[in-house]
Amino acid sequence: LKITCPVNVGLQTVVPALNKFKKIYPKIALDVMLTDEVVNIMKEGIDLAIRGAPLPDSGLQASKLATLKTCLCASPTYIAEHGRPSSPGELSNHQWVIYKLTSGAITLTQGSRSFSVTAQGSISTNNAAARTAFVEAGHGLGRIPIYDALPKIKKGTLEFVMNDYDLADINVYGVFPPGTANSKKLRLLLTFLKEYFANQTKTL
Repeated sequence: LKITCPVNVGLQTVVPALNKFKKIYPKIALDVMLTDEVVNIMKEGIDLAIRGAPLPDSGLQASKLATLKTCLCASPTYIAEHGRPSSPGELSNHQWVIYKLTSGAITLTQGSRSFSVTAQGSISTNNAAARTAFVEAGHGLGRIPIYDALPKIKKGTLEFVMNDYDLADINVYGVFPPGTANSKKLRLLLTFLKEYFANQTKTL
């Protein structure tokens, strides 16, 4: 099975999942390509692409694998220097580390109320791991997946910001060519990944 996925979610969640999958199904060969670029599945002969959205590639099929929570974070040094925002209206006065693969608009909800903030900052990147590293270094606020943020929060290099508000979740999809839909190997992997992600999110 030839698999592609973004670098950070790959290293943090997909590779650990594939480690377990390989032990259960040792005869299934895996070719794993980590890249933040959107790969042409048909051209590269990819069996499964793991993406944050079911991109409208012509003729491809998608299966939802997981829903991942996100949070706002900042480093202790940033908070000490710039203060901790306590309301959505204060967020536009802060620097952000911009993740270029998502919209710059951040939506926060609290009960029935919804607030939209446009993130602005002097650092932007197309790599999720780099985004988190810049936030850790004190360059601004960042919207970060919980699975990425929690280890840093436990270590003390990041802190939650305004965690009494909810942010939009990230839906993770497995995208594959229709020709592989009947592959037993692919069905086994999709089922395994759904169960793995479901168990992981219960522990967060």
